[in-house]
Amino acid sequence: YNQGVTEDGVSIEEAISGGMLYSRPEVCWKYIAQIEESCRNAAPNKGHKAIQALEETFEVWTLTQNVDGFHHQAGSKNVIDIHGDVHGISCTSC
Repeated sequence: YNQGVTEDGVSIEEAISGGMLYSRPEVCWKYIAQIEESCRNAAPNKGHKAIQALEETFEVWTLTQNVDGFHHQAGSKNVIDIHGDVHGISCTSC
């Protein structure tokens, strides 16, 4: 997506938007599946683990726009996934 558009000629933000899910669900699900696949074998980094370590001493809440689930995988308990978690989505029509 570094070229600014997907192979379907729209930005990734548009491709995974609610409007695209409504009008062209096959495009939306295609890119959500690619994002999930990219996250599947990835792991939290030192930053995610540092935030989790802070939770052991302080009251910490993490608000994240990322959909990779890494804060949860690192062990953080107080996480608000603003855009959800790509590992826990399902089609509402199926």
